[in-house]
Parts: sequence; structure tokens; C-alpha cells
Amino acid sequence: MEVGPSRLADARSDLADSAFLVLGVPYDATASFRRGAHGGPSAIREASYNFETWLMELGLDLDDVPVHDAGDVPEVFAPSEMVDLVDRSVSEMAGGRIPVLLGGEHSGTEGAVRALARRYPDLSVLVMDAHLDFREEYLGEPRSHACATRRCSDVVGVDRVAVLGVRSVSAEELELAQDEGLAFAPADRVREEGLLPVLEDLLEPTGGGPLYLSVDLDVLDPSHAPGVQNPEPWGLSPLDVRHVVDAVAPRLVGLDLMECAPVHDGGQTAIVAARLLRHAIGAAWQARASNPALTGA
Repeated sequence: MEVGPSRLADARSDLADSAFLVLGVPYDATASFRRGAHGGPSAIREASYNFETWLMELGLDLDDVPVHDAGDVPEVFAPSEMVDLVDRSVSEMAGGRIPVLLGGEHSGTEGAVRALARRYPDLSVLVMDAHLDFREEYLGEPRSHACATRRCSDVVGVDRVAVLGVRSVSAEELELAQDEGLAFAPADRVREEGLLPVLEDLLEPTGGGPLYLSVDLDVLDPSHAPGVQNPEPWGLSPLDVRHVVDAVAPRLVGLDLMECAPVHDGGQTAIVAARLLRHAIGAAWQARASNPALTGA
């Protein structure tokens, strides 16, 4: 796959030498409120050049981390075709590398989860999202962005999926999630009980095996990240997301940052996403250095 006109800053490694595979998913065809996530991957890449390579909070230089940017998956319209392209791309290129998706609609997450679930049969998924996304279909489309969590639970099992930061849900999907035992925590619970205790409770049923972290950027309060397709007030902060990354880094085998829609905020959300991404790569690299088994080799 050809690298596009821009690449993630510090992604200087060839695929064969890399520990991280960056893949853009420029897609927003199922947008239900406003479009714009199609431009997310390029905006996050552009914003990544704003930062020093030295990560002060980790004591790590990203120059020392082997990252490969494989560009974007081909642009298509049908959501099922897009998901299949993500699945195939991750399957063909990831190997023991950690795939990192930049999006793009949340519906693309299913493709990466499918690919990784074949490599890691005990894979679990942690979704950070303002929305539960547990509908069976939305506007007749089972691979709408509003069904992302549901599709991931189809792949790994609902008992291996947890959702953090929820503050918007339909009555029907709430009933469905409760009936099927989906673990989820509203943002209000995080404020009342504390982030890490809630996270520990959510992830306890998943055990300590490999984990995919999916961050829909609308999990953040719009004061931090207004450039998303479905903004929702009373959200989490970038520091909350960073703390979650640190907590799950020893388990990470894949992650994504989805629903960045830079057209709505002049690139502010892309800046937040790029900094979170760089921290996540650094934290996962440090964890992997102390636990080679994460490569799945």
C-alpha cells in the first residue's frame, strides 16, 4: 500500500522493521448527524508534526520507536466493503505489530478487531465512546457507525467487550445491552467513583489477555474535542484517556482513534488525537519491551 502525501511524524521505519503499523481509514459514508471524519486521518497526521519527539511523561524519545505508516485503505462507499478492506490490510501487514487505525468512522474498528481476533483467540475490546453503539442496525445499515460496539461483540463475544464514557443511548439499545450483559460505564460514574476503579471493574471479566482499545474521540467533552461527527457534552478529558492508555498498555495489541472530523473545529481535535496517539505508541512500546509475548510470536 502506498504512503500518501503525508505520513505520521516519526513514522520512519520500513514495515519489516516496525513494531507499529499506522493505517488511515478515510470514511464517513454512514454519518447520521454531520460528516467530516473522512478527513480525520490526514488531519491527525498533519497535527503530529506539532510535537517534540521526546515524550516528557514517559521519558521516551519516539525517534527510538519503530513505526511504519502504511497510508490509507482505498476509498470505497459501502461500509461492508470498507470493513473488509481494513480486515484484509491489518491481516496482511500487522503480523506481530500493533496496528493503529486513524479514522474515519467508528465502523472501521470491526475490521481491525476481526483481523486481530484470528491471531489472538482470547482478544478483548475496550471501547471509549460517548455512545453505546450497540444497535443491531441503524437506518437499515448493520455496519453504521452507530453499530460499532455491536459488531465488535459479534466478533469476540459480548462478555469480552466493555464501553467507557457513555452518555448517549437509545432506550432500545440500552435494554438490549442490559439483556445481553454488555459491560458499560457512563461518564457520570467515572466522575462519581473515579476513573481507574471504574476501569478495573469494567475489565475484570475480560481477564488479563490481549486487548484492543478503540477510542471514538467523541468520548471527550466537546470543550476538548469539538471536531467530531456526533459531539456530546459532559464527556471525559484527554488526561482521562491518557490514564486509560497507561492502565491497559501491558495488554495492548491494537488501538484506534476514530471519528476525527477536522472540518468542524479547525484541527483542534486532530491535535488532541495526535498527542494521544503519540503517547499511546510510547506507552505500548515501553510495555512491549518488558513483555515480548505481546507480539504474539
